[in-house]
Amino acid sequence: MIDGKFTAYTKETTADQVAALFEQRHGYTPDQVEDAGAVWLVGPLGENGNGRQSLTRRAEAERAEMTPERARQLALEWEAIT
Repeated sequence: MIDGKFTAYTKETTADQVAALFEQRHGYTPDQVEDAGAVWLVGPLGENGNGRQSLTRRAEAERAEMTPERARQLALEWEAIT
């Protein structure tokens, strides 16, 4: 069952590839990769998924390497999902 917001990927890639692309883009592993016929639906995004925890984990992991620009980028991402 699809519930929430999902990212769509073309069928030119496999389910494993779209899961990896999603994780690379959003910073967390998707809960679902659904075959929706012409596209893959991968997610959920934001509050419907674990994006909030992911940003926290990513910030903690990068704490030693945090630059002002990276902090700004994480803050913008946080605002986008809240």
